Amino acid sequence: LAALGDKELTSEKLEQIDALHVQAVGWNHKFISVSEIKLLHDHGYKSWVYTVDDPARAKQLIAAGLDGLITNVPGKMLELRE
Repeated sequence: LAALGDKELTSEKLEQIDALHVQAVGWNHKFISVSEIKLLHDHGYKSWVYTVDDPARAKQLIAAGLDGLITNVPGKMLELRE
């Protein structure tokens, strides 16, 4: 089970997520960076983002510790796994 979110990851939103007892959080990639990824990991969640179609942005997020992403171009993203 995952929670989806958008905009800034505030402490209030994180409290709401904690109350749901989910395993993962999916967030709009435009509003997530290394600090939010770390925060989610510190709370025990896998961090996912949606919708990343730019390989450069995907590389940036992967380097930041992202666990997974949702994309419209899976062929391009599979190339990043190597």
